[in-house]
Amino acid sequence: MVMARVEGDKVIIEEDLTDRPLVDALLQAGIAREQIVLAYAGDPIPATRT
Repeated sequence: MVMARVEGDKVIIEEDLTDRPLVDALLQAGIAREQIVLAYAGDPIPATRT
């Protein structure tokens, strides 16, 4: 199971229980690590603008 969302220029991965992590696929696709938030691993979730 994977739960992820896009907010602004960030991909926030809430949960990833797969044997092929989404973060690896995103990095291979050219998404910068700075744009990926691993919330399940403790990365802080950036505040959203309202």
